[in-house]
Amino acid sequence: VKWFLNGQLLQSGPRISTVEERGLFILRINKITDNDVGIIKCLVKNPLGEIQSEVQLQIAGEQHLPKIIDKSQSATINAGENIEFFVKVFGAPTPTVSWSRKGMVISPNEFYQLRTENDTHYLLIKN
Repeated sequence: VKWFLNGQLLQSGPRISTVEERGLFILRINKITDNDVGIIKCLVKNPLGEIQSEVQLQIAGEQHLPKIIDKSQSATINAGENIEFFVKVFGAPTPTVSWSRKGMVISPNEFYQLRTENDTHYLLIKN
């Protein structure tokens, strides 16, 4: 079992510890700070595969600037192929995401499809 905060592997230390009690894996973070805010991911692997679960940690009543937690890499494709990009964001209140090309905001049409799943926003470009 591995724990991540905003994509970075968490290491045990004075404030952070991980415990396994009767098959239950626990992440403990003492004295939460603004640096602890974001997406916490638990990654579990065995020889048959892996599974993950994510939760969003916020400090009650506080606002946080938008942060990009994860994103697609630049890509080159052949003419006629489709491509999908994604961006995972965090912020409080929840940030609004828009995609643009050559300075123009992209709106959904037959060439561009937009969708959102939890904190991840996708842009599908069809050729």
